[in-house]
Amino acid sequence: RPSDRLQWQSLGLPADDLCTENAILLERFNRFPLVVDPSGQATDFIMRKMELKGIQQTSFLDASFLKTLTSAIRFGTPLLVHDAEHLDPILNPVLNRELQK
Repeated sequence: RPSDRLQWQSLGLPADDLCTENAILLERFNRFPLVVDPSGQATDFIMRKMELKGIQQTSFLDASFLKTLTSAIRFGTPLLVHDAEHLDPILNPVLNRELQK
């Protein structure tokens, strides 16, 4: 929809077709997306888009990674993990939605 494209552009997404297609995939993705983002544009876009939902950022290199992950799961806040060249096995239950209440 044109209104979605305008909203995405207002959040910093470039107007080219590839970025728009990627935004559509992020919007309609049923699983947790893996974004390869060497330029940082997608990260900036996601952070602006999810700002009102309280998105948090972390990295596998962050000393408080496990604490941040636990907090995001507990309170249902979005989490963006940077520098994820290899997925830490601790994320497997989360990615497979094998969580218990």
